[in-house]
Amino acid sequence: MYLLAATLLIGFATADTNVSVIECGHSGTVRSAIGGRNGLGSTVGDVGSFWSNLHNFQQSRRDGRKNRREHRAGFSLVADHFNKPAGGLAVSLVGEAVDMNMFPKLSAYLKSSESVVGSFNMAGSQSGLLETIVGGETNILKVNEAVGVIRSKVDEFRKRGDNMIESVEINVDNTESAAEIDGKLSALLGSLSEEDGKTVVLHLIVDETAKSRRRLAERRLEDEQDEDEEEDKDEEEEDNEENEDEENNNDADDGNGYVSKSSSSFYGYGYYDDSGDWQTNYRTIFQIQYYQTCLWTSIGLLAVTYTAIYFMINMPLLPDTLLFGESAKMVGE
Repeated sequence: MYLLAATLLIGFATADTNVSVIECGHSGTVRSAIGGRNGLGSTVGDVGSFWSNLHNFQQSRRDGRKNRREHRAGFSLVADHFNKPAGGLAVSLVGEAVDMNMFPKLSAYLKSSESVVGSFNMAGSQSGLLETIVGGETNILKVNEAVGVIRSKVDEFRKRGDNMIESVEINVDNTESAAEIDGKLSALLGSLSEEDGKTVVLHLIVDETAKSRRRLAERRLEDEQDEDEEEDKDEEEEDNEENEDEENNNDADDGNGYVSKSSSSFYGYGYYDDSGDWQTNYRTIFQIQYYQTCLWTSIGLLAVTYTAIYFMINMPLLPDTLLFGESAKMVGE
């Protein structure tokens, strides 16, 4: 139990979409495999493989393809092939307010209830793809009607017993609806877990992508603030260095307005004029490079231009055979 609680806690802390598997009624339809992975780093295909071995699907999914029943080994949750549930219901919590920190009662239930067999944890928003795997139409529910619909779906599965899986989606867009669904859904799951009836497996899909977007925006804002602080520090250090250089230059003045080579920003001697500008006959390496580049580029262009004009002027004058060919033929005749 402690290992399961730790796994769920780590999963909710690291994943954007978490699928918790809950047995309502008699247990034994889902079992834990020894040595399997704990669900971290799962994919949509992993969940679909688990569902296809646990439940019966409709004839085709919403995209027109038939559901496959390949088995993906290596996970801690496996379906019992001899003890099937009466049905399955995928309950998706989506919306801007979906955050497990805002569901304290639901989080406590998932960590402590023995009906929670395990979980799958996926990166990114995967609730829509999971609903596509289920197939059929997904019922979009409001918070105030969600508990009643889930309760009726469970009763319907227990009456039919055909082990079909369906999906419902609950939109949680604000803190009020988050608090309401937290209390009502945790109470419903607690009562369903205590009932002594046919097993219905609930797959609680918590899509925390909106929370991830908020975390990303906050992280970007923090990074921008850190960059601004670093830029301010760099500018302050540059100003301090400039002030120190100016003080050193003033200290190095020999009294006649000249500054020695060791304290000058240029090589050689120089002085500050009445306006405070540095004056020197020496040039920096950048000024020398710029001068040489412009000089030799200009010389090269002038040389090319002169050569082209020279060859054009001294071009030999020859009669045009095309122009004078017909006239020469007439003269010859």
